[in-house]
Amino acid sequence: MSNVINIKGEDPRDTICTHLVAEYTTTLEWDLEHLDISVEDIADYHIKYGCLYITFKDGTTVECDRSDYGNTDYKWADKETFYNDQYDKVKVNI
Repeated sequence: MSNVINIKGEDPRDTICTHLVAEYTTTLEWDLEHLDISVEDIADYHIKYGCLYITFKDGTTVECDRSDYGNTDYKWADKETFYNDQYDKVKVNI
């Protein structure tokens, strides 16, 4: 997806837009103070499927699941991009 092709290019195959991708940003938050977790005690962490996994320096672990994901606001996209069938970015003049 690194190539940017002008819609008025010379090769007609490059100028055909076949995909429009809309991107949305969403966030999850964990209140470490509420969870009684001190950053100084954390040895490692990762987040997968909205669940925070923490390994503490003493070897203990904890899972902090987010059951209140909320809903992503799909009213307005943060970014929209046109692509051709090879997923090269296509510049359109709309």
